[in-house]
Amino acid sequence: MIVEREAIKINENISIREAIKIMLRNELREVIVVDDKDKYKGIVKLRDLISEKNYREKIKKVKKKDCKVYEKDVVKIAKVMLQNDCYLAAYLDKDDKVLGCFHIDDLLEYVKEEFGNLKVEEVETKNPVIIEANEPIYRAIKLMALHNISHIPIVKDRKLYGIVSSKDISEFILKYTKERASLGELIGKKFEIFKNPIESIATKEVITYSKNEKLSNIIKKMFYYKISCLVKEDLTGIVTKKDLIKPIIEEEREGIEAIIVGKENVPSYYQSYLEEYVRRFISKAKKMFEKGFLKVVIEKHRDIYSIHLTFSDYK
Repeated sequence: MIVEREAIKINENISIREAIKIMLRNELREVIVVDDKDKYKGIVKLRDLISEKNYREKIKKVKKKDCKVYEKDVVKIAKVMLQNDCYLAAYLDKDDKVLGCFHIDDLLEYVKEEFGNLKVEEVETKNPVIIEANEPIYRAIKLMALHNISHIPIVKDRKLYGIVSSKDISEFILKYTKERASLGELIGKKFEIFKNPIESIATKEVITYSKNEKLSNIIKKMFYYKISCLVKEDLTGIVTKKDLIKPIIEEEREGIEAIIVGKENVPSYYQSYLEEYVRRFISKAKKMFEKGFLKVVIEKHRDIYSIHLTFSDYK
């Protein structure tokens, strides 16, 4: 049985700037949003708030993730986190009042006990996005948005040099927006700071893992070092907390299951085409695999839509 945590909440009427400060102060990457009657309104991510054009805008105007559950079911909690690309799920009563929350760390304890002997290669993300140490900070921001990721390994002289996270970039941006209302104004006035090399804000000490490590040891490292990502020693893989909870939903799955993240970014008249696209992919995959997990991520950048597919057969 998984036990809920006490939830940290923010009111939808506070500004984006104030929300960012609260999240950094409490070391949160995601937080639950409620209205004046303490009713659940969604979850906002630090990474998304930093990209907003006007930091004076209220949180109620920001797009939110609907990551919620109504029961203490480990499989449902893991599934809703993967569907919404979240580390946090709100635990609600029948009236949508917040009873508490479940954090991905709670699920990792379960994974350690039930799937600890699995090898990390069964869940890792292959060939991660990397960046050269001398590339500018704005390049890392673009890569995170394009690939929907929060960590990028940094290389120098073809060797692992460090790592940069969305938190590192968030703290950097907030530091330089104290006198300005938004990232947009900052770019307009002080764009030069984004040309600084990414190594200037990188975390130099990177915790790595080897080819044959078990999930139990990976989770122990994450808890001990208080991190959410490890890089493979030869730079051919990366593993995050979200990768580690995939075996939970595989446990009860038959056939191939798909989840679509960011479907709300696509106009309604295109959604049927998207669903047909996913069905056709699954139909082809069934000819090769008995069961698996397909994740479809839709991103919108100005007027351009991009679709990223990740498929795992757990073998």
